Amino acid sequence: RTLDEIEPLVEAGRQRGYRNFNVNLAPDVKFDLELCRSVKRLVPDGFLWADANGGYDVATALEVAPKLANIGVAVFEQPVAANRLSGFRALKKQGALPIILDEGVVSCTDLQEYMQLGLLDGVAMKHARCGGLTEARRMIEMLLDAGLMFLGSGLTDPDLSLAAAVALYGAYDLKY
Repeated sequence: RTLDEIEPLVEAGRQRGYRNFNVNLAPDVKFDLELCRSVKRLVPDGFLWADANGGYDVATALEVAPKLANIGVAVFEQPVAANRLSGFRALKKQGALPIILDEGVVSCTDLQEYMQLGLLDGVAMKHARCGGLTEARRMIEMLLDAGLMFLGSGLTDPDLSLAAAVALYGAYDLKY
């Protein structure tokens, strides 16, 4: 919520063994860029995953993506709302960062459509969002067959569900 919170939060994560970090962005670009600079300074070798949760308009997402890349952000998750297909196309064309989708991909059918349109570089997987482990497994295989990324997410999962997700992701050599 504030820049003063960053260092203690990152340190607490590092104490628990975390080397990679996910930050939520939008709508305040100035704050977002400083947040990412601060996290990257604290974990220069870590994978920094920025998630806007669809909170930017297309023009702002296009403006901020190259700045995030210059800071060292590795991927840009859900920069614009799921129904802003032309925005995803513009961000892919810009090529500043890999574009990771989340909210709009709830089935293999959705994923196939986004892939056919060339609108993404990967998906932040949430097995609960896509109907369970079987559909999530199918989606991961589609992504890997296409040479795209999958990132694992389990932030809101209860323990048993998270354990299932970890087993699924581990079976497919999840990196982040």
